[in-house]
Amino acid sequence: MNAIRFSDERLGFSAAHVTQINGIWKLHGHNFRINVTLKRNDEECPLHLTFEKIKTSLKKFDHKIILPSNKMLHKEKNNMVFEFGNFIYSFPISDCMLIPSNDANLQEIIHAVYDSLKIFSILNLEMSPDGISWISK
Repeated sequence: MNAIRFSDERLGFSAAHVTQINGIWKLHGHNFRINVTLKRNDEECPLHLTFEKIKTSLKKFDHKIILPSNKMLHKEKNNMVFEFGNFIYSFPISDCMLIPSNDANLQEIIHAVYDSLKIFSILNLEMSPDGISWISK
């Protein structure tokens, strides 16, 4: 078995997310960079095609608002509405990426990224938003 590590500035995405910080829901964003190590057999598709498939998998997160698919979220016409306390955020559906979680914190986002890359045999996935690394094995 061989392993190949993909680490390139083109592997990543920029996204906002709504998450709880000290019990208060906040909207903010990150520039995520992805490093992924894959198990690889020599007979698999060429490396440049693998790289392109990884980029394509990550595109669904790019320039999106990542929201948890929890009870504070509902659909109104063409918008996703996120309500908490006295705050109401309304976003066009096309700008949203829903993840199956009660929170869209960094740990839940890396799980969603991992799930989107499951077509590969992942040995290691690192996601670095603003210098913070999360490692999933």
